[in-house]
Amino acid sequence: MIELRSYQREAIDSLYRWFETQGGDPVIVLPTGSGKSAVQAAFIQEVLSRWEGQRILCLVHVKELVEQNFRTLKQLWPEAPAGIYSAGVGRREANPPIVIAGIQSVYRKARELGHRDLVIIDESHRIPPDGSGMYQTLLTGLRETNPHLRLIGLTATPYRMGQGYLWDGEGALFDGPSYQIDMGELIRMGYLSPLTTSPVVSRADLSGVKTRQGDFVEGDLEKAMDSITDKACREMVDLGADRRKWIIFCAGVSHAKNVTRTLRDLGVPAELVTGDTPNEMRDAIVDRFRAGEIRALVNVMVLTTGFDVPDVDMLVFLRPTLSPGLFVQMAGRGTRIAEGKSDCLLLDFARNLDRHGPVDKIGAPGIGTGEPGEAPTKRCPECGATMYAGATTCPSCGFEMPRDPEKKLTSRASSAQALSDDRPQRREVFGVSFHLHQKMGKPDSMRVEYDCGLQVVRQWICPLHGEYARYKAEKWWSRHIAADMPADVSEMVQVAEDYCRPIAALWTRMNGKFEEVVRTEIGERHAVMSDVSEIPF
Repeated sequence: MIELRSYQREAIDSLYRWFETQGGDPVIVLPTGSGKSAVQAAFIQEVLSRWEGQRILCLVHVKELVEQNFRTLKQLWPEAPAGIYSAGVGRREANPPIVIAGIQSVYRKARELGHRDLVIIDESHRIPPDGSGMYQTLLTGLRETNPHLRLIGLTATPYRMGQGYLWDGEGALFDGPSYQIDMGELIRMGYLSPLTTSPVVSRADLSGVKTRQGDFVEGDLEKAMDSITDKACREMVDLGADRRKWIIFCAGVSHAKNVTRTLRDLGVPAELVTGDTPNEMRDAIVDRFRAGEIRALVNVMVLTTGFDVPDVDMLVFLRPTLSPGLFVQMAGRGTRIAEGKSDCLLLDFARNLDRHGPVDKIGAPGIGTGEPGEAPTKRCPECGATMYAGATTCPSCGFEMPRDPEKKLTSRASSAQALSDDRPQRREVFGVSFHLHQKMGKPDSMRVEYDCGLQVVRQWICPLHGEYARYKAEKWWSRHIAADMPADVSEMVQVAEDYCRPIAALWTRMNGKFEEVVRTEIGERHAVMSDVSEIPF
C-alpha cells in the first residue's frame, strides 16, 4: 500500500481542476525522486474507479520505467486491469484498459491499442517539438480513433534546448503546468536528499571542443575528458572514501572503459554499462550494485532516467553538458532518500555547476530559435513573459533584473555549490493593496504591494501574459481571493480589494538584488498602532 505525500495529492487534485476549468493538456512538474510513478498510479486508480470504461495508455522511453511504473501501480492497486507492451520486457499486451508501454514498441501500433481516452507521457520533455518522431506518430494514430484524446505530461525538467518550456510556442503539445514544486522545497520538507559538493582540482581544457545542436561534440569531448582520467580517478577515490555507492557519468564509451579500468587498478570494485550492454547483463550489474557488491557504476548516457537506487551517495561528473535538462536529470540520481543516507556528494570534474548554477535553480534555457542574427531570449521570473536576454526590465510587468554576466570558467578548483543557499526570509504583513499596472502596447497586469513595515514588497499578477503566467496568476488568486477571478484586470483589482483573505506573513528570497515572493501565510494580520495613545511608552 502506498500512502501519498501531501504534494502528490495536490498534484492529482490539480489535474481535476485543470480538466474541469479549461481545455488543453497539462503537465505535472515534479523533481526526480519525488514519486511521479506514485502520482500516476493513484490518479489512474481514481479515474477508473469514478468513470468505468476509461482506457488509459502510459508511455515511457526505457524498459526500466515500464517495469517501475507497472510495479508501482500493482503495489497501489493489486487488482488493476493493466498490461505491459514492451519488447524489452518481453510482453505485448494491447487490450487491457491500462497499458504501460515503451514508445519504441508501440509507436506504430495505434490500431492494435484501439480506443484510448487518456495518454500519460512520463519524461515528456523527450518529445520532439517539431511534430515528428515516434510520440507524434502514435498520437496522430490514436486521434484517428478518438479525436477527443487527452494528454498528461510528467517531467522533472519541463523544457528543451532551443524551445523553452514544453507549453511554449505555436504547436506546443501541452498547454501549461497544472502543478509544479521545486527540488529545494522538497529537500526542505525532507522528501529529497541534499546534494553537497567538494572542490576538485582535475579539470580538462574544453577550449578546443566544438559544439553541435546545443551540446558538445562527443568525439572532441571524450578526448578532452580522457586527458584527466588518472588524476580524476585518484581524486574521487580520496574524496569518496566514506561513500558507499558511486555513479560516474562519462563522455563516451572509450573514456568510460578507461575510467572503469583505472578505478579497478586503484582497488575500487567498478562496472560499466553503456547503451550497447545487453539488457540481461545490465540488469545483473545494477542488481549487484544495488546489493553493494559494486561500489562504482560507470555509465555513458544510460543512468540519466529510469534508474532507481535510493542509497546512491556520490555522483561523479566526467561528462560536461550544455543542456540544463540533462544536467538536472543526472543530478537527480542522487536525490532520493534512503535509510542511513544524510546527503549525496557531487564531484563536478565537468564544471557543470559553474556552467549552469545550483541544481535547484535551473530553469528553461533561452527559447530563441538559434537562427543567425536572432537575439537569445530569457524568461521573466515574476510573470513568465519572454524578453531579450540582455533586458534588465521586463517589458510586460516592469520587473527589474540585475545584469548577471556568465562567469568565466577557469582551470582552478571550483567552489560552486550543488544547491542554492538562499533560504526564504519571513516577513510580517501589516497591509496589502492592489493596483492596475499598464504599459503601452502590453497586456494589463495587477501589482500587489505588501506592507511589511519599513519595506514594501511588490508582486505582479499577470493573467494575460501567456499560459505559464496565467497559471501562476490563477494559482495566486485561488489561494488569496475568496471570489472567482474576473477576465478583466481592472475588475480583478476591485475584487481583490473586497475579497482578499487576510495575509499575515510572506516569505521572500533574493533574485539578484530584488526580492521575490516565495509563499504567503494566510491568517490574521498584526495590528499597526497608528494612534498615539496606543504606543506603550
